[in-house]
Amino acid sequence: MSLQERSRGSLLHILATSPLAGSDVLVHFSDGSSAVYDMEELEKLRPTPKKIYPANSTERPPDLADVA
Repeated sequence: MSLQERSRGSLLHILATSPLAGSDVLVHFSDGSSAVYDMEELEKLRPTPKKIYPANSTERPPDLADVA
């Protein structure tokens, strides 16, 4: 599948990740491809969360996303 075909609406999903030596991560995508990324590259893609739930919180995260 070409990049042009992907940009027409088909979504590419991450199916699995595997840690490699050092800070590298192997990422498997839904189109059958795989790629190795440095952890720093992946950190740049992390979105800013609306809300963070602490690990010891008794508050339960919502089952569905807030799409207000």
